[in-house]
Amino acid sequence: MNYLNLGCGRRRCAGWVNMDVAPQGPDVTPWNVVEPLPLGDASFDVVYHSHLLEHVPPDDAAEFLQECHRVLRPGGILRVVVPDLEGICRMYLQKLAEVTAGKAAAEADYDWMMLELMDQVTRQTSGGMMARLFSQAPLPNPDFVASRIGAEAKTILDGFTSQPVPSLRVVARQTVRRAARLVASRVLPPAAVKALQIGRFRLSGEVHQWMYDRFSLARALRRAGFVEPVVRGATESGIPGWSAFELDADGNGVVHKPDSLFMEAVR
Repeated sequence: MNYLNLGCGRRRCAGWVNMDVAPQGPDVTPWNVVEPLPLGDASFDVVYHSHLLEHVPPDDAAEFLQECHRVLRPGGILRVVVPDLEGICRMYLQKLAEVTAGKAAAEADYDWMMLELMDQVTRQTSGGMMARLFSQAPLPNPDFVASRIGAEAKTILDGFTSQPVPSLRVVARQTVRRAARLVASRVLPPAAVKALQIGRFRLSGEVHQWMYDRFSLARALRRAGFVEPVVRGATESGIPGWSAFELDADGNGVVHKPDSLFMEAVR
């Protein structure tokens, strides 16, 4: 079987074709998914992407899903993982009810749910308000945050307590950006410079361009030509031997991103 992992980030599999706009290893093909996939028709049995679709602008998402449909063989499976808007809203309403009922201990949880709802949609700088919260560690509610974002909580916190040495590629990119900002600051008014900086960031791929629930995601898949969209669990799949890949959960069944909606559909 041939497997395709789009927007793989750090979670990639040997034996798969792994693609990402910012490759984090030599086994990853650089590609921006808003462009047509450089892959043949009906060339894969499985296409998978996790926490990628919400970063694709709505106007491009339909074409991207059609590309996923094109590269799958008849009977092939698309597995999509996105933040679960329904689950986020339900938990937000629960925490809102608790704080308005006078439960002071729920306030930190309420604040976190507001971040889940709004921060990655509205942020204008990398990390947004979430980064500021994590930089002020220890968190007031680490267990609740971990229950929402899983192992990523530790990864994010470790990122604020360690100082990794940047690669030459990163240093070069940062140098070019600093030079561009310097030139812009000398020829443009401050408001225009800020607008350019925000625009560049908003197009960088970090922000959420849209959010999905089980109805809207299933509808998007059907419109792209898929059939039988079904909600799955992190370790549940129509893909043979799914759990062994450890893409959505580790070998002990611990889910990588507990706040997710997992859905599969058939070509």
